[in-house]
Amino acid sequence: MVARELNVVPDSQPETRRLAPCNAWLAALWVLRRLRRYRVAGASMEPSLHEGQSVLLNPRAYSTKAPCPGDVLLLRHPTRAHLITVKRLAYVQGDGVYVLGDNAESSTDSRHYGLVPITHLLGRIECTFP
Repeated sequence: MVARELNVVPDSQPETRRLAPCNAWLAALWVLRRLRRYRVAGASMEPSLHEGQSVLLNPRAYSTKAPCPGDVLLLRHPTRAHLITVKRLAYVQGDGVYVLGDNAESSTDSRHYGLVPITHLLGRIECTFP
């Protein structure tokens, strides 16, 4: 489950890439257990992702290529390891990433906790799921 986010400080947002609904190919990968399904909780990624919406995660996305700005990621919260959260990648710096929620007023993100170690990334969100 994707974690609910609470506090905020407004800031500029990275380039936003819209998440498309899943096509038959991505749905087949989910059935074959190559992708994982998660449900969004909270408003930190609105308007891109809404409370209760399902998404498909590619946990192998960064095994062969580096994360790119604009990617929507699932990651372990850097200060609360039990918490899993969804954010958009703003930039990569060394072994860390700077992540932001699309809804600055409802997001706790790198503006609050700084760079997140790349090892905290769980994968890239590929699409929304009906």
